Formats: sequence, structure tokens, C-alpha cells
Amino acid sequence: MLKDLRKEIDAIDEQLISLLKQRMKVVKKVGALKKKNGEKFFIRSAREADMIKILLKKTGKDLPKSLVIDIWRKLITAANMCEQPLRIASSHPQQEHLLHNFYSSEVPITHFKKEKEVISALKNGEALIGIFALPPHNSEKWWDSLPENFYVFTRIPFAEKSEIKLVAVAAKEPEKSSDDVTLIVEKNAIIEVNGFHLTHKFGKVVGHYAKPPKL
Repeated sequence: MLKDLRKEIDAIDEQLISLLKQRMKVVKKVGALKKKNGEKFFIRSAREADMIKILLKKTGKDLPKSLVIDIWRKLITAANMCEQPLRIASSHPQQEHLLHNFYSSEVPITHFKKEKEVISALKNGEALIGIFALPPHNSEKWWDSLPENFYVFTRIPFAEKSEIKLVAVAAKEPEKSSDDVTLIVEKNAIIEVNGFHLTHKFGKVVGHYAKPPKL
């Protein structure tokens, strides 16, 4: 009986591998289309967040939501890396585990001493993605030095509760998800406002991130 059940599990695992291979074939086609269209930054963070939130509604009681998040974040990162090489710059080496959990340990991360050095890495193309901390864990007012057309596009971690909240920045057009938070600079301070806003009466918009799912 136990042997038969194990065979059934093995068969399911083989199906999963087959489906993952099919998924990556489609991903390669998507990447080719993005490249053909002249896109520079392929990550679609709003779609990624909405995709996971939809899947979380289908988990039921037997499938932990945290498992679904972990699996799909790794699948998404694998797809991102298939479409385009990822290079991350950060000045928070003590939070590298958060980046590995969100992306993957296979994504190269260059650590700098200061956040302004991360901005320089973004400007000169040394990094595709820059990681910054939101107050009170930031060491500099990095939002005042963001290059033109560089925006916050996601929050790290995606759903976990963490004392430190990191955000990712890239040369990426703002992208609306089903439920967003907008980051606005007001009087040299950065504030978070519910909703997706391209402009705001309080100050300059420096980006957005999809609101974390409720677990």
C-alpha cells in the first residue's frame, strides 16, 4: 500500500517537471517578444503579484499559502532569468536572505557600503535592480537621488511580516496591479499612500508596489 502511494507521488512529480518544462518554453517565447518590442526591463511585477494572489484564493485548507508564495516566487524568478540576466545592487548585506527568498540565491547581488553607490550602479548599468530600505531603516534619503524614469516597482518581502521593508527600483514604467501602494516624497520624507497614483497633491511619486496579500 505504502509502495503504491509512493509510486503515485513519483508519477505526480514527473508530471510537475513536465509541466514546468512546458512553462519555461512559453516563457522563452514571451521573452523573445519583449525583446522584439524593444523593451529594456522585462519584469512585470504587478502581473506577478496578481498571479500569486489569484493562486492563493485556490489553495484550500491542505495547501499552505506560504508554500504557494515560495514556489511561485522561485518560478517567477527562474522565468525572469530566462528572459533577461538579472543583476542586483544593494547596500543591505545583512538582509541578503530576504532577497534570496524573494528572488533566488542564483541571482547575483553586488553589495555596496552606501545607498548612493547603489544609485550609481543603476545609472551606469552595472545593476538592473537596486534595493533600498524604507524608513526608519534607510541610511540616506535615496529617493531624492533617483535618476529620471527609475521607479520603485515591488516590495520585499512579498508577504512575510518583517521589521525591515525593502523596495526594488529599476528603469521601469509604473505598472498598476489589482491593489497598490504609492510611494510619495513629501517635504524630503517618503510616505506610503493607498492606491495607484501617477501624480499626487502631496508630492512627487517615486513608485508603487502591490499591496501584500493577507495570509
